[in-house]
Amino acid sequence: MDYSLCNYVYINTENCIRYTFSKSHCRDCEVICPTKAIVFFPNPKINSNLCIRCGLCYSACKFSAVQIDKYDGELLIETKELDNIDIGCIKSRSEIIITCISRLTDTVLLHWIFDEKEIVINRGNCKKCRLNKGLPYFKKNLKNALYLADAFGLKPKIKFKKNPTREYYIPRDTLSRRDMFSGLIKKIKKNKHEMKREILIKLLKNKEIKKDLQFSGIGKIEINDKCNLCGVCEYVCPMDAIFIKKDKSSGKILFNPTLCINCGECERACVKNAINVKSTSVSYFNKGIFKVFEAKKNVCRICKKEFYSLKDEDICPICKNKEESKKKFLDFLKNI
Repeated sequence: MDYSLCNYVYINTENCIRYTFSKSHCRDCEVICPTKAIVFFPNPKINSNLCIRCGLCYSACKFSAVQIDKYDGELLIETKELDNIDIGCIKSRSEIIITCISRLTDTVLLHWIFDEKEIVINRGNCKKCRLNKGLPYFKKNLKNALYLADAFGLKPKIKFKKNPTREYYIPRDTLSRRDMFSGLIKKIKKNKHEMKREILIKLLKNKEIKKDLQFSGIGKIEINDKCNLCGVCEYVCPMDAIFIKKDKSSGKILFNPTLCINCGECERACVKNAINVKSTSVSYFNKGIFKVFEAKKNVCRICKKEFYSLKDEDICPICKNKEESKKKFLDFLKNI
């Protein structure tokens, strides 16, 4: 089974935090790319002349902004009937070939663990490989999968083998590069595949938790009274975990913890410093959408614009600031 070469790779900017929030420091896909094919200016994109379609950027992107064929959902379907998973990189002897072991995500590994499959992960000589930048990401994904397995009372059957081969593996290419970066991409963009987190949620939904452990891959947010419901947090969140709902009398911020990956981008983007994001327990995977903040809707008597506050007020913060500045100026003039 050959999963070493993708037919297409592209960045869906709707999910890319570097597109929605230019001050974000996220650059995982850029770091892991062995050919430096990913650029962020003026918009995040993949240079088709440099891309080798290895798919490592897909595994590294925690927001699922990178989309490929042979993604996690497809790999899981192809391996569903297998009792034993013998998988490894292009420089190892394996039944299932992937470009690099860092192509394996925590979602795939956890699915196999839940299905009680015996997993053998083969690798070549990682130290001399040009793809070894991905190893820290693989170790993180493996750690997450083992941690969640422990929380659900599962005992993984995973073995690692250094099983190098001297044969030069040639991946099967089913499409020409011209087809890959033209009509196919346009077609795929209209039919986005599931995000890695969505696949994971389906797996964990309503499963019995044995140990409610703290897990860094899921977060919860707290919002203080500085919030004015400006909507920046909703806009920058690439996982759609935060959304604002307004009615005639109030405004609410709703939060879906199952989608939150604890990236902290909403906290960094908040101009009021009203948001605090922290890791939470595994049980939040089964928690539904809930309200994290609510404020009353008021109308400013000066500018007549709507604004939100925790109490009844008749002047918005902008007009209040203008009034205070005007008062300071008049007091200054009186003392001349």
